[in-house]
Amino acid sequence: KFGVTIHDTIKMWSVGGNFGSDDPVKARAEALKNYTRRGGGNLSEDDVVLIQEMLTKRFDAKRVRNFNEADEIRSHLYTTYNVNVNDQ
Repeated sequence: KFGVTIHDTIKMWSVGGNFGSDDPVKARAEALKNYTRRGGGNLSEDDVVLIQEMLTKRFDAKRVRNFNEADEIRSHLYTTYNVNVNDQ
């Protein structure tokens, strides 16, 4: 009748089920979207931005189970920028 959702993990309840940034599932998905660069490489700032965008696009493709697109992006990153994505 009221649409109350209880989230035991964070000990909260909500009408409609929107826990905002306190929802651990949404927070984890958002955190996993952002990659941190480690290591060297002679990349321009433009290249770094493009790589980050492609990694985010790949993450989104995997999230919706579009593995062909994710694999194409991974291959492009490797052949173009020598970026090795290891997500096994």
